[in-house]
Amino acid sequence: MALSLAFLDPRLIEAACAGRLPRGHGVSRLVDLPPGFDDQWAALGMTRPG
Repeated sequence: MALSLAFLDPRLIEAACAGRLPRGHGVSRLVDLPPGFDDQWAALGMTRPG
């Protein structure tokens, strides 16, 4: 499980730590995200910061 988190967009990790993820999106949801950074943000219904 920890290995899957290693491939997340670093800005997504910052957003999770700052509590800026949509309600109900915890660590278990982050494990199942696609590999592409833009796709990770889209899967959460968010826009990747530029």
